[in-house]
Amino acid sequence: MNARTYFSNLSSPVIRTIDELSVMADAGLSELYSHCRSCIDRGRSRGQNTREWEEELCYIQREQEIRELRALVHKQWLEEQSQNNHDVPDEDWNINENMTN
Repeated sequence: MNARTYFSNLSSPVIRTIDELSVMADAGLSELYSHCRSCIDRGRSRGQNTREWEEELCYIQREQEIRELRALVHKQWLEEQSQNNHDVPDEDWNINENMTN
């Protein structure tokens, strides 16, 4: 079931916990973000209170920020590991052979 189907008949969002958002797939999180955003826009145009939708959207945005930051930090770590691995001798290099020559 996608987010639009789930939320189509609701006047207020189903508030998710940060634990639920943390295990949601990126595509599902993105879809949920889009749906909340459109509900806020639609509610505002009708003069409705959109506070609950806005609060849900904040949690979704925070989870997206956490994932983006985690990906960036991981990319930097991988680059550092790659640079550090160039300083280490190859596994095939045998120190005993080089010492006897």
